[in-house]
Amino acid sequence: MEENLESLVKSVYWKNLFQKKTGGFFFQPGKSRFFSLGRYALLEGLKLLGLQKGDGVLIPALVCRDLLAPLNILELKIHFYDVDENLELTGNLLPNCKAIIAINYFGFPQNLVPFRDYCRKNNSFLIEDNAHGFLSADPEGVFLGSRGDLGIFSLRKSLPLYNGGALQLNNPSLKFSSIEKNNCIKAPLFSTRNIKNELSFLSLGISGKQIQKITLFFQKLKKWKTHKSVAKYDDPTEFEIPGRPEPIDIGEVLLSLDQKKERVWRRKLYDAIHSLLLSFPIIPIFNKIEESVVPYSYPFYCDDKLFEKIESYLRNLGLEAFTWPALPQEIQSRGHPFYGKIRLIRFLW
Repeated sequence: MEENLESLVKSVYWKNLFQKKTGGFFFQPGKSRFFSLGRYALLEGLKLLGLQKGDGVLIPALVCRDLLAPLNILELKIHFYDVDENLELTGNLLPNCKAIIAINYFGFPQNLVPFRDYCRKNNSFLIEDNAHGFLSADPEGVFLGSRGDLGIFSLRKSLPLYNGGALQLNNPSLKFSSIEKNNCIKAPLFSTRNIKNELSFLSLGISGKQIQKITLFFQKLKKWKTHKSVAKYDDPTEFEIPGRPEPIDIGEVLLSLDQKKERVWRRKLYDAIHSLLLSFPIIPIFNKIEESVVPYSYPFYCDDKLFEKIESYLRNLGLEAFTWPALPQEIQSRGHPFYGKIRLIRFLW
């Protein structure tokens, strides 16, 4: 009896989560599945596409190296294409591959016209990497992540989640291989993420810099408790995906999310950070935010010397800035002129 009751509660919980709609985007039952990381979502998506060992996949050279892990796990052949300083496709898309990945950098829509042309000519699948673009839409009002055969989300990058990713099937011919339900793991009590979430809701008049010091203290305490180092940022590899695929406590945040307020807040924060940096000779990557865009962070270009000054300035304000991305080893060796000059101020600390 208790097991049946638990199953019923879980089914109602996930049904409510999928059908929750507060001003825009929501995941659809039967077409979406949640994971702990976007990498696990991509791994599942590649399997559903039927890609086999040795099949080729085209991905942008400007990418975090952790995206390579699902491809390497399946022993797929990776090919790179370049993007220009506007983060749009440059040059020809070669060779003919079974799938191609397009990235919506920082929540701004990628122009998919050349990608769709490529897929039509080569009978390829289009995977839309929307790790940064939850709640964003293109100028036509189509939500990012719903424009390719697959949509990959990394919700933990935009929302205060312990972890969380999602896979969305947009091609009607694609179906999940089983009726496996979404399972959710309870977050551990001792968690830096939990501590940061609690601090973010306190109104004690403490500064962002003080909060950073508090967080650093708990990170050191976690290192002592678990005997593991805590990286400042994610420490991705090109060949393995850490942890378990199930998400932790993703539902509570998604169910309580006011999408309209989230959009307004992030757009205002983008404008506020832009104003803060007006006195520095930086080059913003995006000079204009379309009405449909919900930015994940504030990206810009600058050299190392200037970035040291900006980083120090922002640190005193409690803001975190870093160089993005951690490029794949193969791309690092090529020495692209601007790939190493992209800086990021993220909205979650």
